[in-house]
Amino acid sequence: FVNPAFFDPLVPRASYGTYNIVWQIEEARRRGLTYVYLGYWIAGHAKMDYKRRFQPLEGFNGRTWARLQA
Repeated sequence: FVNPAFFDPLVPRASYGTYNIVWQIEEARRRGLTYVYLGYWIAGHAKMDYKRRFQPLEGFNGRTWARLQA
């Protein structure tokens, strides 16, 4: 069993993170949820850059959620 939320250096192009996000989006739709939290993201970080493709992208500024320019 491979947990799709983790990077496997033996399969560098497997896109487990993207697979996991697509699964979360589909599960949220199935449950009637409005938002999906993609977790931690660092702008410009090569291993986290795949999250930028899921728009709109929002971040928490300490008080409220706001749209981010990705």
